[in-house]
Amino acid sequence: MQRNIQCNTSSPATSDTVRKFSVHKLSPAQSLFTPGYIFGKLSSSQMNNSRLQYFIQTDLQTRESGTKFTSKRSDNGHEVWGAWETRLEGYGRILYPGISKAKELALDALSNGGAFADFGIGGGGHWMDFFEQASLDPQKVNFFGTALTNTFDPRLNSENIFLCDVARIPEHLNANSLDLALSNFGMHDQELIGIEAALHLLKRGGEAIITAQGHISYDVLIPNITKFCKLIAYSLPTDRSSFWGVHLRKH
Repeated sequence: MQRNIQCNTSSPATSDTVRKFSVHKLSPAQSLFTPGYIFGKLSSSQMNNSRLQYFIQTDLQTRESGTKFTSKRSDNGHEVWGAWETRLEGYGRILYPGISKAKELALDALSNGGAFADFGIGGGGHWMDFFEQASLDPQKVNFFGTALTNTFDPRLNSENIFLCDVARIPEHLNANSLDLALSNFGMHDQELIGIEAALHLLKRGGEAIITAQGHISYDVLIPNITKFCKLIAYSLPTDRSSFWGVHLRKH
């Protein structure tokens, strides 16, 4: 059965070239996605986030800590891209303490030949661990992700890792094409428009687990998203923690 997936055909990054996300005009594909369709100006104003440059620079500084990006390990013996990643078992941990819910959903998607994405893959080495444990070839699965620079594990299929922020992933994937969308603190102050993008890309019945940090209120988040999806679980910031998260299933 043909899947509604549109792959990026850009060439893989070379070890001598650092590529990074840059803001550009909306493509025809992006125009089908309307920023603000759930949260209004609160999300559409996140399209061009000035703090993204900070996160880009952090990625580049991490890369420069290694001798060469082609080398698996830096001088101190640690993987360069492993400096900023969370094992898949930790995804959604504020919603499901002690339960690897995101890993369970990823395995379900793969077993059914589905497609899934990680919005903000970090170093990506944790995905290589996941594929190796599941005896899967990362070049052959329908796994997609976003990164602000090409400082991710080069063993991943770079054609399916898009150098963009989460607001622009609809440029690269068609609407209703994903079975699962994940993000573990990877949306970089674009969480509202990231939720909109995730619901735009998910098939009916597709699920998303998104965790983030920062101020968000019940009145902004819950009444708006429940018009478009079933809310399976959620956690809001408290006086003791700024972490929050949602687990959604698209209507």
